[in-house]
Amino acid sequence: MRSLLTALTLAVAASTASATPLKLEYCITDVGGDDLQYQFKLTLDNHDESWEAGQGYNWIIFGDVFFPGPSNFPDFIGDLPAPVPFDDEGWSFSSGGHNGPTLLDFGVANDFRGWIPDAVGDSITWSGRSKIRLGSGEMAWSNLVGSGVHADFEIATLLDSCDGGPCPSDFNHDGFVTGDDYDLYVDAFFEGDIAADFNHDGFVTGDDFDDFSDHFQAGC
Repeated sequence: MRSLLTALTLAVAASTASATPLKLEYCITDVGGDDLQYQFKLTLDNHDESWEAGQGYNWIIFGDVFFPGPSNFPDFIGDLPAPVPFDDEGWSFSSGGHNGPTLLDFGVANDFRGWIPDAVGDSITWSGRSKIRLGSGEMAWSNLVGSGVHADFEIATLLDSCDGGPCPSDFNHDGFVTGDDYDLYVDAFFEGDIAADFNHDGFVTGDDFDDFSDHFQAGC
């Protein structure tokens, strides 16, 4: 997949930042051991009034740096599962004209549908870890394909804290805490999947299950 991303990215002409109906926000939590937990929320706020129903947004790159510079976010490890509809492909990395961690949906028969919000206010969330702190004004992002207006090196908004951010027990990152999240977490836990490391201590243990259950029962 990475070789495909590289070839496709090189074919995309980079330009100055443009309008977009999407807003990306993020927050950072210091979890110890030089590790930083990042939480992201991409929202259709339609501030440029360009959105039309049925439009899709795909090939989302963050920590994006213009060619020939490398990404300023090279060590980012995304939590699994990636948000729907990017969960089938998982995490990847773009290099070339744009450089950074990437969410890319190949869709059905390579139609590259991407995320198709239903209404203004819809959002998707994702999270992951890095040892690099990108402060205010340092987190650029783009989306390279899709039927909606493309973002091109937009600057994400750094929130003061993660309070009120994405719910930890929203395991499938669809914006809701439902039985689907519980079932997916249980499956990951019994498979020993590192995605079930809910307390981020590097191990999947009963403490993670208890912490997840507490958050799930609290609705967040």
